[in-house]
Amino acid sequence: RGMSHVGHGDFRGRRIVLFGCGKVGRGIAMYALLEGALLTVVDDASRVKPPAGASLVDFRDRMAVEAALEEAWCVVSATGRAGALTGCFDMAKLAAGKALIANMGVEDEFGPELPAERVLNGKAPLNFVLEEPTQLKYIDPTMALDNAGIPVLLAGGLPAGLARPAPELEEEILDVVRKRGEVAAELSLMEEFL
Repeated sequence: RGMSHVGHGDFRGRRIVLFGCGKVGRGIAMYALLEGALLTVVDDASRVKPPAGASLVDFRDRMAVEAALEEAWCVVSATGRAGALTGCFDMAKLAAGKALIANMGVEDEFGPELPAERVLNGKAPLNFVLEEPTQLKYIDPTMALDNAGIPVLLAGGLPAGLARPAPELEEEILDVVRKRGEVAAELSLMEEFL
Protein backbone atom coordinates (compact mmCIF):
# COMPACT_ATOMS: atom_id res chain seq x y z
CA ARG A 1 0.00 0.00 0.00
CA GLY A 2 2.87 2.36 0.76
CA MET A 3 4.51 1.80 -2.62
CA SER A 4 1.22 2.48 -4.40
CA HIS A 5 0.72 5.62 -2.33
CA VAL A 6 4.07 7.04 -3.50
CA GLY A 7 3.42 6.12 -7.14
CA HIS A 8 5.25 2.79 -7.48
CA GLY A 9 2.45 0.23 -7.32
CA ASP A 10 3.16 -1.72 -10.52
CA PHE A 11 5.40 -4.66 -9.57
CA ARG A 12 4.77 -6.83 -12.65
CA GLY A 13 8.03 -8.28 -13.92
CA ARG A 14 10.12 -6.03 -11.67
CA ARG A 15 12.86 -7.42 -9.42
CA ILE A 16 12.45 -6.75 -5.71
CA VAL A 17 15.19 -7.67 -3.26
CA LEU A 18 13.74 -8.14 0.22
CA PHE A 19 15.97 -8.30 3.27
CA GLY A 20 14.21 -10.28 6.00
CA CYS A 21 11.67 -13.07 5.79
CA GLY A 22 10.06 -12.93 9.22
CA LYS A 23 6.47 -11.93 9.96
CA VAL A 24 6.61 -8.58 8.14
CA GLY A 25 8.88 -9.82 5.36
CA ARG A 26 6.65 -12.81 4.58
CA GLY A 27 3.63 -10.52 4.22
CA ILE A 28 5.58 -8.23 1.90
CA ALA A 29 6.78 -11.26 -0.05
CA MET A 30 3.29 -12.64 -0.51
CA TYR A 31 1.83 -9.39 -1.82
CA ALA A 32 4.84 -8.65 -4.02
CA LEU A 33 4.59 -12.09 -5.63
CA LEU A 34 0.82 -11.81 -6.02
CA GLU A 35 1.38 -8.51 -7.85
CA GLY A 36 3.80 -10.17 -10.27
CA ALA A 37 7.15 -9.14 -8.81
CA LEU A 38 10.30 -11.16 -9.35
CA LEU A 39 11.37 -11.63 -5.74
CA THR A 40 14.72 -12.38 -4.16
CA VAL A 41 14.73 -12.79 -0.39
CA VAL A 42 17.95 -12.21 1.54
CA ASP A 43 18.05 -13.94 4.93
CA ASP A 44 19.71 -16.79 6.83
CA ALA A 45 19.47 -19.68 4.36
CA SER A 46 20.04 -22.21 7.15
CA ARG A 47 16.87 -21.08 8.95
CA VAL A 48 14.52 -19.62 6.33
CA LYS A 49 12.57 -21.28 3.56
CA PRO A 50 11.67 -18.76 0.84
CA PRO A 51 8.04 -18.33 -0.14
CA ALA A 52 6.94 -20.24 -3.24
CA GLY A 53 8.04 -18.30 -6.31
CA ALA A 54 10.89 -16.43 -4.60
CA SER A 55 14.60 -17.13 -4.69
CA LEU A 56 16.71 -17.07 -1.53
CA VAL A 57 20.18 -15.59 -1.06
CA ASP A 58 22.04 -16.16 2.19
CA PHE A 59 22.86 -12.84 3.86
CA ARG A 60 26.44 -14.03 4.53
CA ASP A 61 27.15 -14.49 0.79
CA ARG A 62 28.21 -10.95 -0.02
CA MET A 63 28.86 -11.65 -3.72
CA ALA A 64 25.39 -13.17 -4.18
CA VAL A 65 23.78 -10.29 -2.28
CA GLU A 66 25.55 -7.72 -4.45
CA ALA A 67 24.62 -9.63 -7.63
CA ALA A 68 20.96 -9.58 -6.56
CA LEU A 69 21.16 -5.85 -5.83
CA GLU A 70 22.55 -5.13 -9.31
CA GLU A 71 19.29 -6.49 -10.80
CA ALA A 72 16.95 -4.78 -8.32
CA TRP A 73 14.21 -2.37 -9.27
CA CYS A 74 13.46 -1.98 -5.56
CA VAL A 75 15.29 -2.92 -2.35
CA VAL A 76 13.21 -3.41 0.80
CA SER A 77 14.38 -3.94 4.37
CA ALA A 78 12.19 -5.85 6.83
CA THR A 79 14.67 -7.31 9.30
CA GLY A 80 13.36 -5.64 12.44
CA ARG A 81 16.88 -4.65 13.54
CA ALA A 82 18.52 -1.23 13.47
CA GLY A 83 21.55 -1.16 11.18
CA ALA A 84 21.04 -4.80 10.17
CA LEU A 85 22.26 -4.23 6.61
CA THR A 86 25.45 -2.39 7.58
CA GLY A 87 28.41 -4.30 6.17
CA CYS A 88 26.32 -6.82 4.19
CA PHE A 89 27.12 -5.22 0.85
CA ASP A 90 28.60 -2.09 -0.73
CA MET A 91 26.16 0.52 0.56
CA ALA A 92 27.78 3.28 -1.54
CA LYS A 93 26.96 1.31 -4.69
CA LEU A 94 23.31 1.01 -3.63
CA ALA A 95 23.21 4.73 -2.82
CA ALA A 96 24.61 5.61 -6.26
CA GLY A 97 22.28 3.23 -8.11
CA LYS A 98 18.79 3.72 -9.49
CA ALA A 99 16.87 1.15 -7.43
CA LEU A 100 14.04 2.37 -5.26
CA ILE A 101 14.83 1.80 -1.58
CA ALA A 102 12.24 1.28 1.14
CA ASN A 103 12.56 0.61 4.85
CA MET A 104 9.67 -1.32 6.42
CA GLY A 105 11.22 -1.64 9.87
CA VAL A 106 10.65 0.82 12.67
CA GLU A 107 14.40 1.34 12.96
CA ASP A 108 16.83 2.51 10.25
CA GLU A 109 17.87 -0.92 9.01
CA PHE A 110 20.26 0.42 6.34
CA GLY A 111 22.47 2.33 8.77
CA PRO A 112 24.32 5.65 8.53
CA GLU A 113 26.15 4.82 5.27
CA LEU A 114 22.95 5.25 3.25
CA PRO A 115 21.68 8.85 3.11
CA ALA A 116 18.09 9.33 4.25
CA GLU A 117 17.21 11.24 1.07
CA ARG A 118 18.01 8.09 -0.94
CA VAL A 119 15.32 6.07 0.88
CA LEU A 120 11.60 6.50 0.30
CA ASN A 121 10.06 8.38 3.25
CA GLY A 122 13.51 9.42 4.49
CA LYS A 123 14.28 6.02 6.09
CA ALA A 124 11.07 6.05 8.17
CA PRO A 125 8.91 2.98 7.55
CA LEU A 126 7.31 3.42 4.15
CA ASN A 127 3.86 2.49 5.42
CA PHE A 128 4.08 5.51 7.77
CA VAL A 129 3.13 7.69 4.77
CA LEU A 130 -0.35 6.13 5.02
CA GLU A 131 -3.15 7.48 7.19
CA GLU A 132 -3.53 4.00 8.71
CA PRO A 133 -0.04 2.41 8.51
CA THR A 134 -1.11 -0.99 9.80
CA GLN A 135 -4.80 -1.62 9.43
CA LEU A 136 -6.54 -2.65 12.64
CA LYS A 137 -7.86 -5.82 11.04
CA TYR A 138 -4.28 -7.14 11.08
CA ILE A 139 -3.63 -6.11 14.67
CA ASP A 140 -6.87 -7.50 16.15
CA PRO A 141 -5.71 -11.16 16.39
CA THR A 142 -2.52 -10.09 18.17
CA MET A 143 -4.50 -7.92 20.58
CA ALA A 144 -6.87 -10.84 21.23
CA LEU A 145 -3.87 -13.01 22.13
CA ASP A 146 -2.50 -10.26 24.39
CA ASN A 147 -5.85 -9.97 26.15
CA ALA A 148 -6.15 -13.75 26.54
CA GLY A 149 -2.74 -13.76 28.23
CA ILE A 150 -3.79 -11.40 31.01
CA PRO A 151 -5.67 -14.05 33.06
CA VAL A 152 -2.72 -16.41 32.62
CA LEU A 153 -0.35 -13.77 33.99
CA LEU A 154 -2.71 -12.89 36.85
CA ALA A 155 -2.99 -16.54 37.84
CA GLY A 156 0.76 -16.60 38.44
CA GLY A 157 2.94 -19.65 38.50
CA LEU A 158 4.93 -18.76 35.38
CA PRO A 159 8.72 -18.77 35.53
CA ALA A 160 10.50 -15.42 35.28
CA GLY A 161 11.21 -14.19 31.76
CA LEU A 162 9.37 -14.60 28.48
CA ALA A 163 6.59 -17.16 28.34
CA ARG A 164 5.16 -18.35 25.03
CA PRO A 165 1.39 -18.57 24.82
CA ALA A 166 -0.07 -22.04 24.85
CA PRO A 167 -0.37 -23.38 21.28
CA GLU A 168 -4.00 -24.26 22.03
CA LEU A 169 -4.74 -20.62 22.87
CA GLU A 170 -3.10 -19.40 19.66
CA GLU A 171 -5.01 -21.98 17.64
CA GLU A 172 -8.30 -21.02 19.32
CA ILE A 173 -7.83 -17.38 18.32
CA LEU A 174 -6.71 -18.30 14.80
CA ASP A 175 -9.77 -20.54 14.47
CA VAL A 176 -12.04 -17.57 15.26
CA VAL A 177 -10.16 -15.45 12.69
CA ARG A 178 -10.41 -18.21 10.08
CA LYS A 179 -14.16 -18.55 10.60
CA ARG A 180 -15.30 -14.98 11.24
CA GLY A 181 -12.34 -12.64 10.97
CA GLU A 182 -12.11 -9.80 8.50
CA VAL A 183 -8.75 -11.18 7.34
CA ALA A 184 -9.92 -14.79 6.98
CA ALA A 185 -9.42 -14.91 3.20
CA GLU A 186 -5.94 -13.36 3.45
CA LEU A 187 -4.97 -15.71 6.28
CA SER A 188 -6.07 -18.69 4.22
CA LEU A 189 -4.14 -17.42 1.23
CA MET A 190 -1.04 -16.82 3.32
CA GLU A 191 -1.22 -20.29 4.89
CA GLU A 192 -1.42 -21.85 1.41
CA PHE A 193 1.07 -19.49 -0.22
CA LEU A 194 3.80 -19.50 2.35
